[in-house]
Amino acid sequence: ISGGIHRGVASNLKDIGITEDNLLISATHTHSGPSAFFPYLSFNLPSSIYNPSIHLFLVNQITKAVLEAYKNLKPAKLAIVFGYLDKTTRNRSLAAHLANYGIDIKVGEECDPSMAPGGYISTIDPVVLVIRVDQINEDNVLVPIGVFSNFAIHGTLLKNDNLYYSGDNQAAAERFVEEGILKIALEEGLSFKERNRIVCVW
Repeated sequence: ISGGIHRGVASNLKDIGITEDNLLISATHTHSGPSAFFPYLSFNLPSSIYNPSIHLFLVNQITKAVLEAYKNLKPAKLAIVFGYLDKTTRNRSLAAHLANYGIDIKVGEECDPSMAPGGYISTIDPVVLVIRVDQINEDNVLVPIGVFSNFAIHGTLLKNDNLYYSGDNQAAAERFVEEGILKIALEEGLSFKERNRIVCVW
């Protein structure tokens, strides 16, 4: 997220007491997302130069999301859980990791996670963090409205010949969770309006 986008959104939200000092904008990393919103050439390469229209579009979309959330403020409950997930990600700098143990891999040489003293699991961060937010509706029923998850994986499932915008594997996980929550919500009789408010961030 560029400083310009952060400043632009904060400026749009000053009437509700949000400033640069209390606004945090987090983004899912993907190699298939828009660029050209940084005012610095190096951050926009190799795709394009700075495009103020893309910058303004992102500022406006983020502003709309925050205002919608602000207008829908209600009492809520938050739950945090940690889990472990292996065989799903890999260390993209494996040779550098092995060098920490005195294992010198020359350029072009093959290396494998099993070469690490602690094996594959020691070459990654297997911890999954999930934060779930449920609003308490008028009937005192918990209604899921958001999920935030963090897992050390790089969004490079789609290769560099992909020419479409995509959230990559993070977006697939997001849709899977959203669909699961919506299915349960429907089974429990929650209204479509309530079910449609779920926001997942990966």
